[in-house]
Amino acid sequence: MSDRVSELKLQDTSGVTIDPATEATAQAILAAIGGSVATTILDGTRTVAAAGTPVPLTAGSTAARKVMVQADLNNTGNILVGNATSQSNVLLPGDNLEIEVDDLDELYIDSTVNGEGVNYLAVVTA
Repeated sequence: MSDRVSELKLQDTSGVTIDPATEATAQAILAAIGGSVATTILDGTRTVAAAGTPVPLTAGSTAARKVMVQADLNNTGNILVGNATSQSNVLLPGDNLEIEVDDLDELYIDSTVNGEGVNYLAVVTA
């Protein structure tokens, strides 16, 4: 028995063979199974105006797959990361974490010092 696949065929619901070699076809397949394709990388910053007052990472709904959050290197205090009710993950200046998310506004940050924040890179979906 071989562990190699010699041929893989994908078919649509009517039995027509699909060639997954094109980006358009890959997107169509993912759409059909409820997935999405990354369309862009979002590069941003977010500042906490008042320490102790958590803010969402983005000001509005932003569909995403994954985000990397980095506490700004110039911070003098710590950044706290979590959800709307609890930010228990601590980032020291320059520390980062990577999280799979559905929407960037579900991720909240807080700061121990007024006016400090984070930089982020997110894989944003269509």
